[in-house]
Amino acid sequence: EEGVPVDNGQFIMTINVPDNIEEQVSIYGTELDFSGETEYTDIEILIARLNSETGMYQIIELPDGDDMIAAGSGVFSKVIELEYGENNLLIISYRSSEKDATRIQYNSISVMALKEEGRQAAVRTDWSIIDFFSRVFK
Repeated sequence: EEGVPVDNGQFIMTINVPDNIEEQVSIYGTELDFSGETEYTDIEILIARLNSETGMYQIIELPDGDDMIAAGSGVFSKVIELEYGENNLLIISYRSSEKDATRIQYNSISVMALKEEGRQAAVRTDWSIIDFFSRVFK
């Protein structure tokens, strides 16, 4: 629940998106694409965010109302809703067949969720006009 996560050498899954997780990741908006792969079929993944007021990690509820990502097919992909500003995330991965505290993989990711200014959003070519207005005028 608190403290700095320590790499315990476990390797259960690989995070593909976002890439360069060792550095701070910056995104526009609050939706983070999160995906990866594993060779196992019984992986469960929790995502926690550091609460700056309490100094404790809290599990994030995912948009589908669940708090766990199941990677039963060997791949996983979710959109995670973050808060604007700095989000210090802790990815907690484990095999449901091996629920042993020493067999958990921890990955920490720092994500900066930035608000787009109207001028920046206007030059994006991959948004429709509806996307533009809904993102800029939230």
